[in-house]
Amino acid sequence: MKKSIYVATALVLALFARPAAADPIQFDTNGGAAGGLITADVFDWAPGNSLLIENATGTKATLLFQANLNTIQVSGTDFANGGGGFFYTAVAGFGVDIVPQGANSAQFLFDAGNPTNFFKIYVNTVPATVDGASNLTGSCFVCGLEILSGTAIANGFSSNFQITDLTPVNLDQFNGTTEGPGDNYPLVDTVTGNGSTALQVIVNSHNASYFTDLVDLSSLAFTNTSQIAPYNQVNPSAFFTNNGTTDANETGATAVGAVNGLCIGIDPCKIIAQSDANTSFGTAAVPEPATLGLFGLGLAGTAVAARRRQKKAQQQA
Repeated sequence: MKKSIYVATALVLALFARPAAADPIQFDTNGGAAGGLITADVFDWAPGNSLLIENATGTKATLLFQANLNTIQVSGTDFANGGGGFFYTAVAGFGVDIVPQGANSAQFLFDAGNPTNFFKIYVNTVPATVDGASNLTGSCFVCGLEILSGTAIANGFSSNFQITDLTPVNLDQFNGTTEGPGDNYPLVDTVTGNGSTALQVIVNSHNASYFTDLVDLSSLAFTNTSQIAPYNQVNPSAFFTNNGTTDANETGATAVGAVNGLCIGIDPCKIIAQSDANTSFGTAAVPEPATLGLFGLGLAGTAVAARRRQKKAQQQA
């Protein structure tokens, strides 16, 4: 009796546990106009920004991310951001539980209960700067047309950050752009640290003029991100989007305190880091809702049959 239930349950769990693999997708770089269709392997985002916003007890947090596209990697020549006048950006936000790993490091677990959960890709033909959205101000990462929207899932999630040196150094050490050259935050220092995040996202909606072969609720976006402080390759962002639709409505580098990472006198505690991410796509390795319903009926039928056999055995005894 129990064995049948356990076997059916194990089959459902095995379906959830199946790994998903990334595959090339068809992407139209100019939204359906002639000559824009490419086979895209990886969306390689330029160095951007991440912001961790802790709750009052320091046990939970919301993590925000934003970046301009660098290139879309394809077989042969890569497609660069701004090609044909099309500029792409990515924004994300999700919740984490903070698990300390010693005095100066932490592991982050996915928090499904956090109401913030979004991953979006936008396209814009009128960039805020010559390179796309403004990393310094944090503006226009959601100014264009939304072409993909998804939500993060616990499967495949991993994240961590460790402080490697508590000695304060300048937060902004990037000096290679016309967008605010030099130290744009002379009164803000930072600890030195690094970390990484791996994230899987269920694609909830997409613009088929750009993503021509994705399937809503059956496609996954895989994003891997590295985080470092201080900033060496991009400007720290003054603002972020905290919902994926409203532009620059969450303070960033301007609200981390005198030393980023120490949160002295800062409530809520905010920590900012330079981030470097890439995204690929594949097929979701979880059952569709209809499939789950069939398995649910199967489990229920197994339980009913078991009860009938037990009742019959009792009557014959």
